[in-house]
Amino acid sequence: MALGADLTDVIERATIVPAKLLGIADEGYGTLAVGSPANVTVVEEVSDQLMPDAAGNSIVAPRYEPTTVLSKGENISITPWRGLNQ
Repeated sequence: MALGADLTDVIERATIVPAKLLGIADEGYGTLAVGSPANVTVVEEVSDQLMPDAAGNSIVAPRYEPTTVLSKGENISITPWRGLNQ
């Protein structure tokens, strides 16, 4: 999104597209549907963040932090983000 993609494209590129590339979309990965494995990450926009790249360039972009993670429908423990310099 920081580079101009809309939210729908970002969600597809983080879910169904990799599942198809990995050949696991037919097993229900990359989608939320009845019978799918229920691997879900819920995120919240928490702040803008200065994001550097390997070339030394930086942009300010929204940062999203996971609030809930489910693996096969089971809630799993997560560690909060500690920043770029940690």
